[in-house]
Amino acid sequence: RRRKWSDMIKKLEKFHRKYGHSFVTSEHDEPELLEWTKLLRNNYRHQVRQNFHHQQVNDKTDNTISNNSRKRHFLSEEKLDALRQINFVWDVQQFLWLRRFDELCMFRAKYGHTDVPIDCSEFPKLGVWLSNQKREYRSLIKEQKRTHDTEKNADNSNGSNTRRSTSLTPGRLEALLSVVDVTRWAEKTHTSVWQKRYGELCDFYDSYGHSNVPQDYSQNFALGQWVMNQRTEYKRYLAGRTTCLDIERIEMLTKVEFCWDSQVYKWYSQLERLKAYQREHGHVNISKKDDENYDLRLWVIRQRQQYNKLLRLQKILEETDELPSLSGKLSPMTHERIKALEEVPEFEWSNSRSYSSPMEGPTNEEWAELFEKIREKGKDAQPLPKKNRFEDDIEKEWTDEEDLMQLWNMEDEDE
Repeated sequence: RRRKWSDMIKKLEKFHRKYGHSFVTSEHDEPELLEWTKLLRNNYRHQVRQNFHHQQVNDKTDNTISNNSRKRHFLSEEKLDALRQINFVWDVQQFLWLRRFDELCMFRAKYGHTDVPIDCSEFPKLGVWLSNQKREYRSLIKEQKRTHDTEKNADNSNGSNTRRSTSLTPGRLEALLSVVDVTRWAEKTHTSVWQKRYGELCDFYDSYGHSNVPQDYSQNFALGQWVMNQRTEYKRYLAGRTTCLDIERIEMLTKVEFCWDSQVYKWYSQLERLKAYQREHGHVNISKKDDENYDLRLWVIRQRQQYNKLLRLQKILEETDELPSLSGKLSPMTHERIKALEEVPEFEWSNSRSYSSPMEGPTNEEWAELFEKIREKGKDAQPLPKKNRFEDDIEKEWTDEEDLMQLWNMEDEDE
């Protein structure tokens, strides 16, 4: 339905008197006026473009312009004057930018600085806007550097590709410089965040004697995530890819005995869980009925198996000068890990319960019964690597049937 100009301009003038501006949004509950102002901007944009094109071709396309113009109701000079009197908003983005800038000036006048928090209740949209301006300023600096490098390269083209990659115009930059020291924006905030997290890691190291912060560290979740990210960044560094880590930061992390290997980190995370369990319960004999710590129980069993495997390998090496042919992986158990486990109160390498001798293992009949139950569960017990794994690993410690089933289904990992 065609709206009459006289009716709509009166509504807009009334809106201007009420709100002090002519920018209608969905928040004002004026749907008809909102759609009309959008139509005005759209038609005016086409009007400006066609007038510019008309000047460019020196009246050669008058007929084409006239035909296209019939589909749009272009504004006369009289209507444009009426809109200018109420400061009609033609450029929405510029209007919103100036509104946020005014809020920044009010914030600075009230608090004496421009460090606006993201969740500022007084100016809800100002924090995000200011963060965007910082990003745009850094993009502007990068663009200027690329332009400078291009001009220095004589082999490049004549600078035809000069499209701006930032919305921070010279006018906006000048306005920001009047209230903010934007030069400090050139340094990415990642630098200050990294230093902050590193300081928190040093405090953790001073308190606990290590830097193995759990990924889900309840007292400082952000620190746990940051530590995990440093391991990822270190892999990128070794691969020669872009990363926030440099040799200086790597040396800083090494000073607090940072664990770069994720598998080593997982091992020491489980060790910390075992220590916590011992402090709470006074022992490390985790019951198979303890669902919350059942994975820790299997981990403890696995450490004893790897320890026994290490002893067998050492014995073989003592008895022969030749390196034996070994199927599968060598034991990941190291002297450092042995020492760490032995420092846990109540921990013992042998935890035999079902047999009188720690060297006594399951009989052939018991093995056959176990494999039959495995087949009933749809598992294939025939492949030799699985069978050899049990024959190699469980020699000095025979656990109950349920533990064996769990170990059978575990992934073949060192840890």
